[in-house]
Amino acid sequence: MLKLYKTFRNHLRPLAIDDSFFVIWSYVQNLQFNKNYPKNIEVNSLYGRADIIQKKRMCAEWNLEILAREILIHSEVSYPKKSLSKWNYLSNGINKLKAIEGEIAKKYIKKDNVIKEISVRIPNLQFEWNSKANQETLLRYYEIFSDEKLDKILKDKTGLTAKNFYFINLALTGAFLSSPAVNYPIYDIELEEMNAKDIENFLELFAIDINKLRNLLIEENEKNDKFLFPSSSMRDFPIIKMLYRGSNCLVCPLPTLLFWRASKGLYYQICREKGFGNAFGRSFENYIGKVIEKSNINKSFNAIAEIIYSKGQEKSSDWLIYDEESIIFVECKTKRLPISARFSLDNLSLENEIEKMAGNIVKVYKTISDYKNNKYEKFAFDKNKTIFPLIVTLEQWYFFGTIPEQLKKKVAKKLEEKNIPVECLSEMPYSICGSDEFETIMQIINQTKILPFMKKKVFDKEKYSHMFKAFIDNEFDNEMSKTKFLFEDNFEKLRPRKK
Repeated sequence: MLKLYKTFRNHLRPLAIDDSFFVIWSYVQNLQFNKNYPKNIEVNSLYGRADIIQKKRMCAEWNLEILAREILIHSEVSYPKKSLSKWNYLSNGINKLKAIEGEIAKKYIKKDNVIKEISVRIPNLQFEWNSKANQETLLRYYEIFSDEKLDKILKDKTGLTAKNFYFINLALTGAFLSSPAVNYPIYDIELEEMNAKDIENFLELFAIDINKLRNLLIEENEKNDKFLFPSSSMRDFPIIKMLYRGSNCLVCPLPTLLFWRASKGLYYQICREKGFGNAFGRSFENYIGKVIEKSNINKSFNAIAEIIYSKGQEKSSDWLIYDEESIIFVECKTKRLPISARFSLDNLSLENEIEKMAGNIVKVYKTISDYKNNKYEKFAFDKNKTIFPLIVTLEQWYFFGTIPEQLKKKVAKKLEEKNIPVECLSEMPYSICGSDEFETIMQIINQTKILPFMKKKVFDKEKYSHMFKAFIDNEFDNEMSKTKFLFEDNFEKLRPRKK
């Protein structure tokens, strides 16, 4: 591998960083938003005419992220002797990177970890790039972080309210989607939601001097199975303070990294603050409640928040959604799959996370068992209702291959330990969905009622293994066309206003 790496490194050394970042930014813009390439970039005609799947096979966003990292480490020139704007030079660089990928597979992928490689590592690397920068996701996170308690924690930690933070986020992400660089410092901004000091507070979190970033990347750079996976510093600091075409600029060659860092990544900025865990969990539950309420236009179902029973000793799932035929027990989980579980070849970290998820699922079956034994004083058991357990995670968990079956086995084992009949797994199969999917699910249930939708998903062996998004696209495309983003009012809340 080291020999291949040296060849790759030497290929990058004649490149200038600013020129390379512009080319990488241009290719990512085309892959994510189908934007035209600038005229000074030479694009292979076959690549230019290819569909998105074929393009990603040749040169995908995750390849370009690694390329940007390695150029930042190894580029030694201020004026380009070679340029990625020439297709042959770019494609040769990508081919050298893929040669390293092949060597890594030979050396590190064995019988005991191949399942994790194809079921977890690769899907998590590739699928997350489907989550391109969009206002809806940022506004969903704004809805959660604008909770009064979370807002105070955010302000105390960063100097920014949720409104300040997400306004700046939207503004800068929009700027970097138009150009990879903006002049710095930024002066003369006086809006209610943003001023120069607010921007500096934001940049303290997500921007870094190029030399500092290079040093961090050199420390992190591993010539092993982790080489092809994301570098934490590139993602921690997606904005780079550097000289760009002769001017001091803020440069963001991969705007998607800023979008991720300032939406789902904000969690890591404040998760260790006192009181954060409880406030975050409660705010997510409240957000799910708003989704349920906003979706129920036709009054197709009813919903109740968490029920306390057994003289205050027990709690139901976070939300119960029901109609005359069915009931969904909704358990809300902000727990995310950590980087170690997603990208390490070590199976232990992933197994620990599967174990935790199994515990959350069994918790739902335990409270369903209590419901069926009439322990809910104010919500009587109805034997005629079909029951559906549903875990809603803030972020999507990408589990494929044998991983779902491993999870099911752990759930079955825990059910036996709690003396809950394992048959409940076939009688009431559990489902897991992300929060964005849940918004769609509830709007479709508003049109179809619970049973026609849920039974088609969970009682069909083939469809049960599909993610909800794929299932909906295939089975409920007409209903899907009538759904919308539920928090459009947040656009108005973040509209710029002069002081």
